[in-house]
Amino acid sequence: MIYSSIVFNRLPLALFRVISQYTNMSILFTTCKYLWHGEERKEVIHLFLKDNVATKFALDDTFRNYIYSRVQSPDRQISINLSTN
Repeated sequence: MIYSSIVFNRLPLALFRVISQYTNMSILFTTCKYLWHGEERKEVIHLFLKDNVATKFALDDTFRNYIYSRVQSPDRQISINLSTN
């Protein structure tokens, strides 16, 4: 739909940041391909890595670089839990 892309391209990034403070944005980004592939997603998404994925992140450089490419600020947007609990 052309209309969807026009609407979402005009929404300011600040609005996405405010919304992300109150709710998980993952569901919203899956509703529309323009949001899923947009730069807004890289800015506000937070990745929680645990169990096998966290281990793979710690050991595999290629996978780690892929995860880094999915976010804007890895230090603030990636949480890793390597505990065995």
